[in-house]
Amino acid sequence: MILFIGDLHTDFDFLKSLIQERSLRGYNLIQVGDFGLGFSPRTDSDDLISLNSLLKDNDCHLWVIRGNHDDPFFFEGYHEYDNLHLLKDYSVVNIDGYNILFVGGAISIDRIALTKRMQISASYGILEPLWFSNERFHLDEAALHNMREIDIVVTHTAPDYCYPNIGIKNSFVSYFIEQDEELQADLADERKQLSKLFDILKKNNNPVKFHFYGHFHDHDMTENADVSHYLLGIKEVKEFDHCLLAKSSE
Repeated sequence: MILFIGDLHTDFDFLKSLIQERSLRGYNLIQVGDFGLGFSPRTDSDDLISLNSLLKDNDCHLWVIRGNHDDPFFFEGYHEYDNLHLLKDYSVVNIDGYNILFVGGAISIDRIALTKRMQISASYGILEPLWFSNERFHLDEAALHNMREIDIVVTHTAPDYCYPNIGIKNSFVSYFIEQDEELQADLADERKQLSKLFDILKKNNNPVKFHFYGHFHDHDMTENADVSHYLLGIKEVKEFDHCLLAKSSE
């Protein structure tokens, strides 16, 4: 049994309530990034230990990728727990019989504003982690070329043909583009790199049928080349229908 979960932004209490109120047992919870690690260095470790304990008590596992609002250091293999898995990019895990590829990372559209806030805080002797320079998605073509039998892909951002279309004038995104002259080109390139990820998987005959992502704080579904791309909103919970993958292969 698999539940996909949208961006959390440090709301770990939401996860705990989800497990307790739904009396989840034996579930695999897959979180699509922006978990919210790195912003509270004094409490992050305690939060992870507490969450792992609850997962263990309920025979559940939580699988997490890094978003742009996560310190990538937490996803380099130094933080290991029994039932809470902070996954390295390009991890492939077999969950409930499905081979799932996990790749995190994305660009923060407000990176300039966050950097300035950090600089101001630092001038007062306050080290305030708000933005991580190594946040973005990285395409590892060598790793992808060696992959076979991938059923599901989980990323934080999405291919350029998925919702939303950043090429459309949008007052929210446009505001940040005006402050950051390289942002529009960087965002377009990142989305193209995600498209290339799927191109490589398909070229190597991986039977990918589903993709789950977050980042954009909205809800949508795009069909492209026999893949259903699901965008999950903040704290959105979607239960995976195991029958769907079987039907799509018929």
